[in-house]
Amino acid sequence: MREEAERVFLGAISSFDTEQEAVDFGLYAKICLRNGLISEWRHLSVRRRNSALSLEDTLGEDEIADTDDPAAHMIRDENFRQLCHTVRESLSDYENRVWWKYVTGVSVSDIARELGRDERSVHNAIYRIRHKLRERLSPHEP
Repeated sequence: MREEAERVFLGAISSFDTEQEAVDFGLYAKICLRNGLISEWRHLSVRRRNSALSLEDTLGEDEIADTDDPAAHMIRDENFRQLCHTVRESLSDYENRVWWKYVTGVSVSDIARELGRDERSVHNAIYRIRHKLRERLSPHEP
């Protein structure tokens, strides 16, 4: 389920339309994650009926217990909002504009044209962004 959530989240990042203002990214990603996890849950339920493995063996009891827990949903939503906030706060204005366009699937040449920069500048920004986010978001070992 965690792998599916990561896959769906990356899909939401790449498919979010940054030009529209009706829905913010947090709500869009939440809906995508909810729908993706419901779909995966249904898929696992079908597999469970067709195999000897129980759903508890497939997912683990903790993950099943969390699916209907409103507090767990609130914690996940808050963690997601915190992640987006951390990304935004970690990057400069230019890097934020490049990053959110890049993760929605806009090509480097299109980003460069939209922002009035050359492609090399955009590639350099993406490199810096990845480095910053990797440093900021990776767990630090003591």
